[in-house]
Amino acid sequence: MEEINSEATAKDASSDAGEIPHAPGGDTIDVTWNGEARSIARGASLEDVLTHAQGKEETPVIVAQVNHKLVELYFIPSEGDVIRTYDIGTAEGNRSYLRGLQHILVRACKEVLPGAKLIIEHKVGKGLYCEIEGREPLTPFDVDKIGRVMRQYVERDEPFVRMMISRDQAIELYNGDGQTDKARLLRFRENKEFKVYRCGDCIDYFYGHVPPSTGYLQRFRLEYETPGFVLLYPQRGDPDAELNFDPPRKLMHVFRESERWARILDCSTVADLNEMAESGSLDEFVLINEARHDQEIVRFAQEIRALGKRVVLVAGPSSSGKTTFTQKLRLQLRVSGKKPIMISLDNYYIDRDAIPRKEDGTLDLEDINTLNLPLFNEQMKNLLAGHEVELPRFNFQTGKSESNTGRFLRLGENDVLLIEGIHGLNDMLTESIPRNEKFKIYISALTQLNLDNHNRISTTDVRLIRRLVRDYQFRGAAAELTFEMWPSVGAGENKWIFPFQERCDVMFNSTLVYELLFLAKYAKPLLEAIPCDSPYHLEANRINKFLNYFTVRNDESIIPNTSLLREFIGGGVFEH
Repeated sequence: MEEINSEATAKDASSDAGEIPHAPGGDTIDVTWNGEARSIARGASLEDVLTHAQGKEETPVIVAQVNHKLVELYFIPSEGDVIRTYDIGTAEGNRSYLRGLQHILVRACKEVLPGAKLIIEHKVGKGLYCEIEGREPLTPFDVDKIGRVMRQYVERDEPFVRMMISRDQAIELYNGDGQTDKARLLRFRENKEFKVYRCGDCIDYFYGHVPPSTGYLQRFRLEYETPGFVLLYPQRGDPDAELNFDPPRKLMHVFRESERWARILDCSTVADLNEMAESGSLDEFVLINEARHDQEIVRFAQEIRALGKRVVLVAGPSSSGKTTFTQKLRLQLRVSGKKPIMISLDNYYIDRDAIPRKEDGTLDLEDINTLNLPLFNEQMKNLLAGHEVELPRFNFQTGKSESNTGRFLRLGENDVLLIEGIHGLNDMLTESIPRNEKFKIYISALTQLNLDNHNRISTTDVRLIRRLVRDYQFRGAAAELTFEMWPSVGAGENKWIFPFQERCDVMFNSTLVYELLFLAKYAKPLLEAIPCDSPYHLEANRINKFLNYFTVRNDESIIPNTSLLREFIGGGVFEH
């Protein structure tokens, strides 16, 4: 398109992240580079400096931060700049790497399967699950050919060229390319200009920064997974790990079922959701989402009764809505004729001074060994045998476990133990309980809503937004504190929850497709309040920009007081 003419080159100092003019005179400038004073050549781009210091065969730096703003590597620093770089093992670098891969994947699919539509669905394991629409079923041969073409792009080391175009130009571009999902979404943004990237003859955008060129994208693999395929890529924290794929069948089934429902309800992208809010049809959509949640919980209760299970374990990552789910399941079990008895694992903590510590010296409260497993198993075994036990209590003020509590329990004929906690799927917790007595439920917010066909919404981002809102609403915690704790929370989930998720009997997707329309009202002010010199500014800014694509809904009256969303925004009937 002739209108698209504001191309940025490696020597072009312009950048949407905020440009700093060259300082006159001299051969070098002084900057702070990853916390150290350093002199670099005047007029050299970040990529020039990095290429001189390292080769692309090493773990490459992908993107950088200059004076609290994220920039691409063609950015040219000035005197006094504070620079921090990110390789693919970091969150920022990994996202940039993945955007580059997605770009060349879109391009390769257009070349190999002209006229077909690529849909990037969701993350699964170490990759992204994708499908192709508008053609006969995909074959392993097709996937192999797409992968070979992507590899050719990488070997040619072609640049990603940034271009700034107007919103009208962007809408015309996407409509002309058949990407009506992107064009529709742009209607809900007030920006006058938009950033797109060209690589070869493919122009696209992935809502963030990309690497300088395809040569940076050395590690990836495509794995055929009927009816689509998985794009495997290096993971943050361990970018050199082998790119293997062990299909989590139960998780993938839940995603596919959620995507089927999204198609039935005509709501697969944010544009679909915004248009519902705009047209006045959102209220019914909210109620359908709630009814589907309730229908699933009723099904679980009926299955527990039919199978005669006496121990129900609920586990899932942070901000999945475990508390509300467990309360709603308790009600449905009562409706089915069962008498659920809630057991809190918090009361089985060992004394605080005996809890294992992490390498940094802090208490590791997510380690399963913080629980008195012998006592818990002994008591559960005795309860199932019909004996009476005296339940312990953990005193959070003294940090001690108390045994003489006077809290006695004996199970009746219709009683069911209902236990909620992060270790519910780990057999170490309930090793004394026969498998045929247990019913394991995994719950997580597995969003199937995408920004558009090429840009998914991270399930982790949805849980983080939930937690930011809940921590502030009910715990008085500022957003920076939530961000500070989040990496530790994620490390605990990776160790104690996700490895066991496929051991469940059923999975519950706690996402409500409409929820971000309402959460945005609470989350955006918290994110905008984080100062630019905060270590969490980049992450807060990224999420805030993402929420800008949603049409914020202020009237919450349509949301039932039994909704799982009420656990985070308030106004619910359940105690949390």
